[in-house]
Amino acid sequence: MVRGAFANEGYESVSIEVAVYPYPDEAGNVLYEVVRYEPKDFKVRVPLGNRRFTWSLAGVQRVPYRLPEMLARKEHETVYVTEGERDAESLANRGLCATTSALGTNWPWMPQFVEAFRNALRLVVIADCDDPGRKAASERAALLAAVVEDVRMVNLASERSDGYDVSDWLNEGHTVQELEQLVEAAPRVTVGAGTLPSAASANVKPHLTGFVDAQEPAPTVARQTTERHFGAGSGRRRVYSTPLSEIEPVETRYVLYPYVPRGEITWFEGRTKSGKTTVALDIIARMSRGRSFVDGSPLLGTRSIILTCEDSIENTIVPRLLAADANLSFVHVLKLETDDGKNGTPSFAVDLAGIERELLDLNPDLVFIDGTFGLLGVKDGNAYTDAYKAMMPVVQMVRRLGSAAIMVRHVRKMPASALNAGVGSVAYAGMARSTVSFAVDSGDESMRYMAHAGCNVGPTGATWRFRIVDGKPIPDFDRTVGAVSWEGVVSDSADEVMSGKPNRMALEVAKEWLRDRLSGVPSVRSDVVDAATAAGITERTLERARREIGVVSTAGARGRPGTWALPAPPAPSPNDGERRGQPSGAASSNLVGTGVSGAHEHTPQPARQRAASSIGAGSNTANEEYLSEMTGDSARGRL
Repeated sequence: MVRGAFANEGYESVSIEVAVYPYPDEAGNVLYEVVRYEPKDFKVRVPLGNRRFTWSLAGVQRVPYRLPEMLARKEHETVYVTEGERDAESLANRGLCATTSALGTNWPWMPQFVEAFRNALRLVVIADCDDPGRKAASERAALLAAVVEDVRMVNLASERSDGYDVSDWLNEGHTVQELEQLVEAAPRVTVGAGTLPSAASANVKPHLTGFVDAQEPAPTVARQTTERHFGAGSGRRRVYSTPLSEIEPVETRYVLYPYVPRGEITWFEGRTKSGKTTVALDIIARMSRGRSFVDGSPLLGTRSIILTCEDSIENTIVPRLLAADANLSFVHVLKLETDDGKNGTPSFAVDLAGIERELLDLNPDLVFIDGTFGLLGVKDGNAYTDAYKAMMPVVQMVRRLGSAAIMVRHVRKMPASALNAGVGSVAYAGMARSTVSFAVDSGDESMRYMAHAGCNVGPTGATWRFRIVDGKPIPDFDRTVGAVSWEGVVSDSADEVMSGKPNRMALEVAKEWLRDRLSGVPSVRSDVVDAATAAGITERTLERARREIGVVSTAGARGRPGTWALPAPPAPSPNDGERRGQPSGAASSNLVGTGVSGAHEHTPQPARQRAASSIGAGSNTANEEYLSEMTGDSARGRL
């Protein structure tokens, strides 16, 4: 399957599947497959039949590569162990018995895996020429020396550290006879510390089936088993412990780093019309074209599937995707058909098995789920146990699939924090691994924010600002359809975005700071923003201050930067000075020069000057002094 289908259309290429290496058991039944991609990457999948796969090896027996060929070898034949499947195939194509294990140096060999080699007379471990390759080969040779008397390790080119391997060596014209000479010259590997005991001392029967069955205890680990009947047909349940050394570590992968991890649930949360679905469809459209995210971050995957009970597919989903320039061939929608010919939307509460079967057939990179509570079949979602029972089967399905899943949820009216803003039980937040918050700017309804509330498998991402604008024209449509226009990153946190209310005191200080900064001549906008950030004023607060003051923004021309300037002061009335008992225009001249509004006229001049200069330098102490003089100690706080 070509996953980078758009590499020739001017789009950024993505992973292309170039080879599949099956791992059969003794009888030839394929247990799992290693898939190789270009650019170089490897994934392991378990075939389920009818072109269906799962990407989790949980509970799957692990075996050496080409196990049936190993078992069928001649009694005196040497077994060669390489770092990867390509090298094993290179040796096998030249008549040698060769094997390896999945994922190269990234998967540590376990005791039961090593037992598969016990009956060999000689084992040769060939190291790749780099530090990880030599280290893994040395460790594996020491483990194998515990079960095989004659183990040798061959280093093809000790002076190289560039990953040079036996396939490269053979492609340079070297022969099997030369390799056998290297083997004879190599010393035997002795049993080192931490190697396996013999099968007799481990009190376990040698076998060639990789890991032990789920019903058997590991040979080197004592387990206490407690069994109890749970009624007819329920079988037995067994509690046992496993050392972490036997658990294979799995690195978290992402569709969009660090917002949307694969194999986990990601919440898109926000009020109605905050842009949740539109942003999700923008991500899906970019994936379908092999494009990156707006900041250049790769979107790993091409195929998506949508399950929704909220929006019309024909009237909403398809037009929005077309407006975002999606390739609809790579976007599917889940539908339901009943025996009586009726069509509808499948439900997790009723159709979970059918949903999983269809997802396994399609093998999507991203699943987008809108209308979560309706699809889960829960009334209000507030009860913790009900939420857990309804949601956990979906979580487990997503983990089995290995796909990323975005689920949409609305938020409470007055959320305490962004992580706990979603409606329903806190159990929903706990079962997701990432939460992305959406909000509309309270001062500019055309502006929206996407903020990363948190992720417990990776870092917290930046907050993005965006608008919904006219998208790509759709043929035969009289009107345009909205699409996302990304406007850049801001410094606001998810909690600040979701609060929806500006900090009035921070806003007043920002207004005062901006007046002082812009007094005199216009300033370059980017310089003002940088100085405000250094002073502890968020870009969102600065933008609100700019609007309230009425700062004049001028776009740059011919490569020159844009500028900000204070608005021109209103022309004084001829009677203003007479009413105040002073010459006409005097009051205006006093205020414009200092940038002080009427609300702050009581503030002494030295305090304003200290605030303006030290806020620009980022001094929190001067900020607090200024706030104290303006409003008292109670006004102090984070800007």
